[in-house]
Amino acid sequence: MKKWILILFACLSMALLAQQAMGADLSEVYQSALKNDPQFKEAIAQRMSAAEAVPQSRAALLPQLNFSSSAGYTRIHSSGQNAFVAGINVDTVLTSQRQLNYSLNLTQSIFNYSNWKAVSAAKNTVKAANAVYYAAAQNLMSRTLVAYFTVLQRQDILRYTAAEKRALYQEYIRAKENFKVGLKTITDVYNAKASYDTSVAQYIGAKHDVATAKEDLRAITSTFYKHLAPLSKKFPLVAPNPKDIDQWVQTASQQNWQLTAARYTALAAKEQIKQYFGGHLPTLDLSAGYSNTYLRDSGTISGRGRIEGPSAQLALTVPLYSGGLVSSQVRKAIADYENYSSQQGKTYREVMNNTRKNYLAIIAGISQVQADRQTVISAQSSLEGTQEGYKIGTRTIVDVLDAQKILYNAQKTYAIDRYSYIVNTISLKETAGTLSEEDLKIINTWLIKDRAATRVVNAKRVKSKPIKHEKLKAKKTAYFLQAAAFKNQAEADAVAEKIHHRTKLTCKVYSGKHKAVSFHRVRVGPIYNKEILNQATGKLKAMGFEKPLIITKKA
Repeated sequence: MKKWILILFACLSMALLAQQAMGADLSEVYQSALKNDPQFKEAIAQRMSAAEAVPQSRAALLPQLNFSSSAGYTRIHSSGQNAFVAGINVDTVLTSQRQLNYSLNLTQSIFNYSNWKAVSAAKNTVKAANAVYYAAAQNLMSRTLVAYFTVLQRQDILRYTAAEKRALYQEYIRAKENFKVGLKTITDVYNAKASYDTSVAQYIGAKHDVATAKEDLRAITSTFYKHLAPLSKKFPLVAPNPKDIDQWVQTASQQNWQLTAARYTALAAKEQIKQYFGGHLPTLDLSAGYSNTYLRDSGTISGRGRIEGPSAQLALTVPLYSGGLVSSQVRKAIADYENYSSQQGKTYREVMNNTRKNYLAIIAGISQVQADRQTVISAQSSLEGTQEGYKIGTRTIVDVLDAQKILYNAQKTYAIDRYSYIVNTISLKETAGTLSEEDLKIINTWLIKDRAATRVVNAKRVKSKPIKHEKLKAKKTAYFLQAAAFKNQAEADAVAEKIHHRTKLTCKVYSGKHKAVSFHRVRVGPIYNKEILNQATGKLKAMGFEKPLIITKKA
């Protein structure tokens, strides 16, 4: 039995580790936020609390039925001269009385203007609380998505920052070597070193930003996600539907939940004015009851009695003067209504403004993301040309460093803009009041769910243009060149992509573990010709990989 328990525990542990390695997607993170977000739980509790306002206020209009009962005992001892009981002269009188009473009373309000208006105010308060709840539900979707994509955005920036740091270090080493052989000046070394030191500081800051973003996501979901499903580079850039900003504004004016809550809150305040004004009006109440009382006297002369029967009463109350309380309550209610009306107007303007800004941001974001893609390609070509010019002496080290900075800044801008486009899309639907879980499911399809699949996609993309000699496989030996090894998967993917872009060689990332530590090795190959192997080695060295490791495998 213990053996089977251990096997089951091992299987569950392996399944959990496999799931963590794959990375959670947006739907999984949202479901966790739905259960654990304290802000949303607060909105649920406030809605449940506000829902009780109607039955509480309506209770004053319904009959009030009470039952009461009492029992008592009284003993009286009297002494003195000329004490008469029933006409008989006695010196001492001893009397005791027992009493038992029960009654049933019914009270019904026939006319009370304040109570009726209190019900109307409570109904509007409940509607406002429901609108606040729906706004909180949409805000939870928005906050979860923003926190999720903030993590991905900062991970992308960290990856580009790491690649920049690595490239600047290689330039620094190359400048030192060229200075030693007299090809470059010491100024080149200083410039390269300064740029590298700056990139180190930026890399530290980028790592901190990633950690902070993950903690922000944990605050919503109560779960720390080590891995998240990344965003596909081929996600669609779709314009808002309908493509009319005025229609979005009109929808927001009718369906935005914050605006709806502000509207009902103002209506509740308006009804409260009438509720307090009712303090000036008369009230009419009906009361009816039945009572039964038993009496028993004992002493010098004893006797028994019983009082029972129904009763009814119609009470009219006309308020004349309450010390100015009612008038003060009315004035306060009027001021509160003006305040809530002003808040409603403020909310309306904010919603309209945010709707227009989000719509325009999406339209501009589509063009911005497309332009960013082209900027990255152009910056890459510019860097390669500048590096070639530096080798032949037509460009300086400062030109190379500037070109590298432009490239990596373009990559970071691209990462920021594409996530901003998604956030603006969600924000537009939230301000319009149309955001739903279905929108999150659509965005979830834009993610790459399996990290292993991510590596396969990257590998296919890297080897999309294999050089011809790789098709002529020898029968015995295949050669691989290991350029570098990393602990971070993202860094390895970025280096593999760069090697392929620069050399047109097939480059893959191979993952493995050594002493419980994960490594991601960047390897070029397979290569089946030693002459081509030497050419590939020279290309890697020219890129800054000074000692590529040659690995042989039998075919």
